[in-house]
Amino acid sequence: MKISKKEIHLLLMVLGLAIVGAVYMFVVRPYKADTAQLKKDNEVLKEQAELYKTVNLKRQDYVDGKRAFEEEKSDLIIAFPLEVHEEDMIMFYSNLPKQLNRKVAIHNLGFLEGGEVLPEGVVQLQTDDTADSAEESSGGFDSSVSSQIHLFVSPITMTYSCTNEGFKDLIRSITSQKDKKSIKRLVASADSSTGLITGEIDVAMYYMYGTGKNYVMSAIPKAVSGNQNLFHTLGNTVDIGNTTLVTNNDTNGEEDADTDNAE
Repeated sequence: MKISKKEIHLLLMVLGLAIVGAVYMFVVRPYKADTAQLKKDNEVLKEQAELYKTVNLKRQDYVDGKRAFEEEKSDLIIAFPLEVHEEDMIMFYSNLPKQLNRKVAIHNLGFLEGGEVLPEGVVQLQTDDTADSAEESSGGFDSSVSSQIHLFVSPITMTYSCTNEGFKDLIRSITSQKDKKSIKRLVASADSSTGLITGEIDVAMYYMYGTGKNYVMSAIPKAVSGNQNLFHTLGNTVDIGNTTLVTNNDTNGEEDADTDNAE
C-alpha cells in the first residue's frame, strides 16, 4: 500500500501534536505546579525569615527582660520564709518592744486563723483533691520540695500602749521587717488617764512554699529551767512618756498601770 505525500504530512502533524501534548502533560504542567508550590514556599520562608530577623533583633531585649524578671523574682522571694511556726510568732511578739527601744508596750498575743493566699477572684472549692491538699499543707506536705509556689499567711493579734511617736515607730517597724508582714487591722484610741495611744493590731506574717529555701527557726535565747517568764514579757516595767506600765500577759490579759509620773 502506497502512502501519499498528503497522508504522510497528516501523520507527521498528528505525531507532532501528540509529542506536544505529552511534553505539556509530563513536563510543562508539572513544572508549572512545582513553580507555583515553590512560590508559596518561598513566601512562607520569607515570612519566617522576617520573624527570625525580628526575634534576633529583640533577642537582647528578651535576655535583659528575663534577667530583670529573675532578679525581681529573687528580690520578692527573699522576703518570704519557708514557714512560720508559732514559736516564730512568739519571738516576733517578744522582740518587737526591744526593736522599738521600749517606746511601745505589747501586752497580749493571740493567734488568728490563716491559710493559703489565693489570687484575687480565685475561689478554691472544697473538693476531695483540695481537701487532701489542705491536709498535706497542714500535715505531711514537704514544703521544701514543692514544685509550685504557694503563698500562706499566719496572722496574729496584739494589744499595745504607746506614745504618738511610738505609734508611728510601731507601724514603720512592722511594715519594714525583713520577713514580709502587713497590718490587717488596726484599732487605736487615746487613753485620757495616761495620755497614751492604746488599741489592738492584727499582723499578717507571710511565708511561701516552692522557693527552694530552707526553714530557719527564730533564735530563742537560753532560759533557766523553771523560768516562769521565758520571753521576759510578764511583769516588765516599761516607761512610756510620763507613764510607767507593767506588762501582764496572763490568760486574762489584764494590764496594770502606774499613773504616777516617771521621773
